[in-house]
Amino acid sequence: MSVVDVIDLDLPLVLPTDPEYLADPDGVWRRARDRHWLARTDVGFVALTHDAVRALNGNRALVGTGDTYLRMQGITSGVLYDYWTNGLLAVMSGERHHRLRTLMVSAFTPRVVNRLRPAMRAIAGRLVEGFAEAGGADLVPAFAHRYPIEVTASVIGIPDSEIDAFAQWSTDLGLAFSLPVAPVQDRVEAAIAGLRNYVGGLVDRARARPRDDLVSRMVAPEDGGDRLSHDEVVWQLLNLVFAGHDSTRGQLGYLLDAFGRRPGDWQRVADDPGLVPNAVAESMRMHPAIRGTIRVAATEVAYSGVRFSPGTVLILSSAAANRDPRVFPDPDTFDIDRPNAANHVTLGGGVHYCLGAYLARTELAEALPILAAALPGLRAAGEARWRPYSSAILGADALPMAWDVPTMRSAGIKVRPRVVKTNLRPS
Repeated sequence: MSVVDVIDLDLPLVLPTDPEYLADPDGVWRRARDRHWLARTDVGFVALTHDAVRALNGNRALVGTGDTYLRMQGITSGVLYDYWTNGLLAVMSGERHHRLRTLMVSAFTPRVVNRLRPAMRAIAGRLVEGFAEAGGADLVPAFAHRYPIEVTASVIGIPDSEIDAFAQWSTDLGLAFSLPVAPVQDRVEAAIAGLRNYVGGLVDRARARPRDDLVSRMVAPEDGGDRLSHDEVVWQLLNLVFAGHDSTRGQLGYLLDAFGRRPGDWQRVADDPGLVPNAVAESMRMHPAIRGTIRVAATEVAYSGVRFSPGTVLILSSAAANRDPRVFPDPDTFDIDRPNAANHVTLGGGVHYCLGAYLARTELAEALPILAAALPGLRAAGEARWRPYSSAILGADALPMAWDVPTMRSAGIKVRPRVVKTNLRPS
């Protein structure tokens, strides 16, 4: 096969700031994908097909972007810069990325995450109990925002009395991905400072008195004797706070909105929780809260007859790949029975596959049956407000919904005590 340099190709142009894109991004991706597996943007190139995104996700010559995002905004030092370059695994590459990921992976195994299921159910049940009998609510503040931050807080041992402050820090930390970041930089850096101080204390206590919890696993040495330093654990806990909260919040919003449009499927999930894992996968396929990843060619890269020179920026679009009709027939339909829904590429791949993927899926899967049982007849009750497609993580900022009012007993909800720390210990 002959190889052509990417700059010599006649590719469709996609501009993320263009009104056409902002109004219908999936339509823009579809039309571009019909022309070529690649498109050109104002910052680099974007892979659009499922085969291409999956293959390039596994190409080790495509590396993280490092500090490029901040440097392009004139930020080369300071609190935000330190967090970005030390906390975000997604922008790291090479031996440093490999070492940090290797030392952290044992804290996110299915065996470890499965121990958290009772705590997830307890949190979801208690939150739902607070609004189910109202017959309607904005499900973002009532559930989608609160549930993942409480799960994250329980995982790392934040007491109930301090969750509100923790939630505000987490929300402000998410502003680090604003463009431009300068108007919110002070808020972001205050959140980073607050979180660093707080979780630093948790790390110190875990080193002094290890328990069977996530922080203790992160500070423990691996078999070879290597271990994360104090600062490395702190930075990665900050990364967990952001990734575990905002992306799950966004995915929950899309999931609930989709079911609000398909009442028959909502009832099916209430009647048969076995449908839940595939429903979660289908939501991640059709509406990924994180719509792609940005990589840079560290060396020359060739794929499907196209050559990328070192330094080329390549966006791997999960949003476009997940609606590739050659892999997902009728891709614009939300179908909880789709047999290959789990083949989506939302969680990345290769050495950058999402470290918390199983944790995120489990959080969604534990919440959904409780919501479906408690909120029969779920439907829209007003206009949802969605984050603009320029956001790093998408989702609803407001999701007013209504439902038929059951009694808590008929809904079958059993609310566990709020003492979540004990739920994290093995029985």
